[in-house]
Amino acid sequence: MDIAEFQKSKKIQESKFLKEFAVEGRERAMLLNTKLMEEVGELSDQLLGKYQFQRESKKGKYSKEKYEEELCDVFHMLVLIAEDSGVDLDKVVEKRMQRERRE
Repeated sequence: MDIAEFQKSKKIQESKFLKEFAVEGRERAMLLNTKLMEEVGELSDQLLGKYQFQRESKKGKYSKEKYEEELCDVFHMLVLIAEDSGVDLDKVVEKRMQRERRE
């Protein structure tokens, strides 16, 4: 599955997360942004665990499976934000890749 397929998938279009809170406009944008930050924080916890930079009380809680899950959650939130704001991620990523090839 590529980015465009994921962005248009039923999972994104019928997100339980967005249905649960049923907000629009600025509140929806803030909700998505806040949820993204939550997911980034959870991913950061896993990264700290992976590279053993956690305090004693959190050591030993890293798992590859949880790390992958959190990475996917961050991606999922980015796709929700893109979809909500009308951004075609597939086109944006391709444009960025073309620019980087020229540099």
